[in-house]
Amino acid sequence: MTDAYGNIKKNYTNHDDDIIEDSDPLLSEQTINTSINSFPSKPNTDEENPTQFTMIAAALSYACSSIAIQVALKMTLTSLSFPSSLFVALAQCIFTVVGLSILFLAGYITFPTPSWSNMMAVQPLPLIQVFNVGCGLVGTKLVSIPMFTVLRRVSIPLTLLAEVYILSMPTNKSIVAAVVLLMLGSIIAAYADLSFNFVGYVSILISAVATTAYGTSSKIVRSLNFDCVVPMLKT
Repeated sequence: MTDAYGNIKKNYTNHDDDIIEDSDPLLSEQTINTSINSFPSKPNTDEENPTQFTMIAAALSYACSSIAIQVALKMTLTSLSFPSSLFVALAQCIFTVVGLSILFLAGYITFPTPSWSNMMAVQPLPLIQVFNVGCGLVGTKLVSIPMFTVLRRVSIPLTLLAEVYILSMPTNKSIVAAVVLLMLGSIIAAYADLSFNFVGYVSILISAVATTAYGTSSKIVRSLNFDCVVPMLKT
């Protein structure tokens, strides 16, 4: 900055021989810094809004993956009589960490280096997720898929209420109508299932509450500029 200041001042004095004093306030380094900082910065293009095709593709991918995972878990825990649902939960966590590590090393995603400070910054999200996955798998083993769907749908109105009363997010009648239709559809699908399993019902309801708590807490954490909550896809 000192060399740049000297060059600017030299050029200035060459254009006007009458201005030769070193103490000219118009050429002060503070003035130069202020002028440089006054230029508008380049707009950030990394956070462009996703296209409609991207949003639809993401929603369909999520739906297909969710159905495939649910069917595979039900077959593993019931048809194949796998003895431990908690072991399946542990295996899911291990494979998730391994998969994210491979994608990170391959350069497809990015996330902050694991550290104690980053781990504490995202609390209590990991603990909530443990209850979510563990209780969900226990319920999957003990309850039929239609009844599981009904009980899991409880998380949707709970999330809507949490967004309105905790996050103070606006809502509208179309969103409420969509939630009501989802609940009615799941109830109709499971109305003929008269089976009852107390442990399974309680486990799924705990998982539903944990899902709501995770979604609400993640938005709070991200609002505090902790964008390391989820891995980011490199573009």
